[in-house]
Amino acid sequence: MATLTKDTPRKFESGHDDRFNELPIVASDIIYAGAAVGELNDTGTYQPLGTGSTVDKFAGFCVEKCDNSSGAAGDKQVKVRQSGRVVLSVTGVTAVTDVEKTVWATDDNAFTLTYAAGAVEIGRIAKHISGTNCVVEFRAFNLRQAVEAHFFGQTTEAATDRVFFLATRPYYIQAIDQIHSVAAGGTSTLQVVKDTSTNAPGAGTDLLTTAFDLNATANTVQNGAIATTAGLRKLNAGDRLALDFANAIQSSAGISVSARLIPL
Repeated sequence: MATLTKDTPRKFESGHDDRFNELPIVASDIIYAGAAVGELNDTGTYQPLGTGSTVDKFAGFCVEKCDNSSGAAGDKQVKVRQSGRVVLSVTGVTAVTDVEKTVWATDDNAFTLTYAAGAVEIGRIAKHISGTNCVVEFRAFNLRQAVEAHFFGQTTEAATDRVFFLATRPYYIQAIDQIHSVAAGGTSTLQVVKDTSTNAPGAGTDLLTTAFDLNATANTVQNGAIATTAGLRKLNAGDRLALDFANAIQSSAGISVSARLIPL
């Protein structure tokens, strides 16, 4: 299904944690009423929900047409409903047994139960109406609860590249931190890597602009600076977070790495 070209008002159920917001729209675009809205590549501007390799962050449903076809980014604000319950036609829905299943969007007006790489979660089915029509309880990205992924090293560690998180669904990497209890005593760095497809552990794309320094002062948290490449922070199902040791481990001990992730 193609992106909306006209207003398609949605039916919402009231009284279900309804929240609203106004967000800056991208340049030279129109968002129609009823469209699912997404943030474009961490730019802070919003468009009809896009999917694919970069995966927009779901921001809610447009409640009033916003025409910025002749404007620059941010010239207008799109009004969105960030949470609540909405009636949608969802491909794959057949019966009441589909309640609680996850609903994915493949553009601003196409919703399905079947996940494919690049899809964006809208919410979960709250009630079956008939056929593919159902009530979906939805929540925007910024209202979702983060999860944590951790690596806790041993007292005596080995400089072995390894996976410490496997994504079973899309996630956004919000932060990566590191600490160690004993410094290396010489040059030793640790990079956190996004592995995809058949990458060996640590063979994918570096996430940090500067690798963690394992010879830095012990028991001092290092906050990783994540690169700004479009789409880099976003994990599809099957992607992994891995550790890539660039040097000998030397005297390092008690290495811990934590990543904060938000469901997409």
